[in-house]
Amino acid sequence: MGTIGQAYYIVVIHRNHIETWSANPVMIQPVTNYDFSTADHLAYGSNQKKWK
Repeated sequence: MGTIGQAYYIVVIHRNHIETWSANPVMIQPVTNYDFSTADHLAYGSNQKKWK
């Protein structure tokens, strides 16, 4: 968990070692939401594909 008021990259790691990072550091608030599914550029290097 991050410290409130600090910026961190959000990382999602799946059990089969697929890893996705946020494109930019995200400021941690008491409630922080980050939705990778709204646009490809939200993942580091725009390296995600939408599941059909």
